[in-house]
Amino acid sequence: AGADVSTPDGIYSAVTNDDGEYAIYDVTPGEYVLTASATGFESAFQAVTVEEGKTSTANFALQPIKPDTGNITGRVTNAVDGTGIDDAKISSGETLLTTTSTVNGVTGVYALPDLSVGDYTLTASATGFESLSQIVTVIEDETTIANFRLQPETCEVATTIEASPTELTLKKRQSDEVTVTVTGENGCPVERDTVK
Repeated sequence: AGADVSTPDGIYSAVTNDDGEYAIYDVTPGEYVLTASATGFESAFQAVTVEEGKTSTANFALQPIKPDTGNITGRVTNAVDGTGIDDAKISSGETLLTTTSTVNGVTGVYALPDLSVGDYTLTASATGFESLSQIVTVIEDETTIANFRLQPETCEVATTIEASPTELTLKKRQSDEVTVTVTGENGCPVERDTVK
């Protein structure tokens, strides 16, 4: 509905109804080029011969305009040790676009295919890490790389203290090492805590 069908000079024209049908009356016999156009579709052209006393038919199948698109791909990693972070969320505003996963053995990978050309503000977030945002430009028929290096969150209050090994027996003048891990809520490391 609402497609325009007309000759180049605009002398003869019509607008399609809800069923996509149109009719142009009282056309002088002769040869014409009709153009069909509609918002969001490629225009189409067709030559039509009109004979006196006869009805000529000219049907059009308009193709949707394909928007200019590109892709974004990248990796979300731990800024401290460089390891990939699976299940990290990639969002734009309030909209969740995708999550990271392991691809061909590489962790923390994400891909956003067929995005309209333009600028996007992407945010990467993951449990236990500080979120990070950046502006990414999508270019037609190209793949833009946008990586995120997330800093682990830190806590002020310890909720868990773990030691490995949990027990250690030493003989006189003998020494060994014990690893003590101090973490807060959601497993984030605790800064400035001293274990004695």
